[in-house]
Amino acid sequence: MDKLAKRLREDAADIDAAVSPELDYRIRASLKGVTQERPVEPARSPMFWWASSLTGLAAALLIVVVMNLGGEPETPVPVVSSPPPDRSLPRLPLRTEAAMITSPLQKELDDLAADLRKARDEVASDVESVLPPEIDEE
Repeated sequence: MDKLAKRLREDAADIDAAVSPELDYRIRASLKGVTQERPVEPARSPMFWWASSLTGLAAALLIVVVMNLGGEPETPVPVVSSPPPDRSLPRLPLRTEAAMITSPLQKELDDLAADLRKARDEVASDVESVLPPEIDEE
């Protein structure tokens, strides 16, 4: 891998990526030529914000008043979390069957796995064909 790293560094040093003045001018002109699609909406007046805040406060107070005027709350029903220790619940027979939909899904999964193996093999062969023979893989 040291040979590969050395060769990559040498190749990177040989790259000359200079931007010509013509390209720089075209980029700057494109950036300056961009305009907004629609004008910016003016900010709303402070009166609007006060009105909306007061409306929200009035609605919240109305909800609180309506909830408090509802009368006596219903007596909560106690929830039994487990059966009494002296009795046990009868066990119901549980019959399960495989759904018919699993067969097409399994076939799709097998097809996807085959596609992934095929793609991996193609990438491996492409990489082997691109690597020069003098580079040792470790």
